[in-house]
Amino acid sequence: MPPYPTSQCHQCVHKRDVQTARSHFLMCQQGTPPKYPPQPVSGCASFQAVTPSP
Repeated sequence: MPPYPTSQCHQCVHKRDVQTARSHFLMCQQGTPPKYPPQPVSGCASFQAVTPSP
């Protein structure tokens, strides 16, 4: 199960999972919002939904 399952970040193309030995972070690669936004995110101006692969 991903961290913060209700976060909008999980459906965003800009999300990158960053895992360390003791932590799991959701990093935003867009550049305009905070690099590691406080979770869970319920709305974001830079959100772009991941399109499913055919």
